[in-house]
Amino acid sequence: MHNGTAWELREVVIGLTILRRPAAGDTTASYGTARIVPAVADGSAKPVQDSLQKQPDITVLLRVKGSAAPSTTALFRTQLNFALFPDQEWHWAIVRAKGVPPQPPAETTTQLDQVPGQLPVPPTLTDPGPQAAPSTPAPPNPDAPVH
Repeated sequence: MHNGTAWELREVVIGLTILRRPAAGDTTASYGTARIVPAVADGSAKPVQDSLQKQPDITVLLRVKGSAAPSTTALFRTQLNFALFPDQEWHWAIVRAKGVPPQPPAETTTQLDQVPGQLPVPPTLTDPGPQAAPSTPAPPNPDAPVH
């Protein structure tokens, strides 16, 4: 699978539909059975169930893990718990993909004091500027003259 995104793919979910066809020699299954319906019959009569109607298709979801770097091609493989035969018609589509988003561009300024898990301290708060006098007064000097 080609990963044409900027994400690193880790998992894809693939929808696989296996079409059910009528038997090859059974023309009644292709065209249905012929019925004679009287012209006076209204639509209220319960229709007869045709036992040769087309069977519903089978769709399965396959969760496939792997790894595909951005803009690369990689193989994603999984085991099927059923057999696909060469004469069967089937279709697949990617339903969902999971991965790692691209890294945001690096910041232009370097912050040396940043601690993981904490917000960086704004530069205006790290430099207090000129030193201010302490807010508590100094203890009185017992040897100083009293006025």
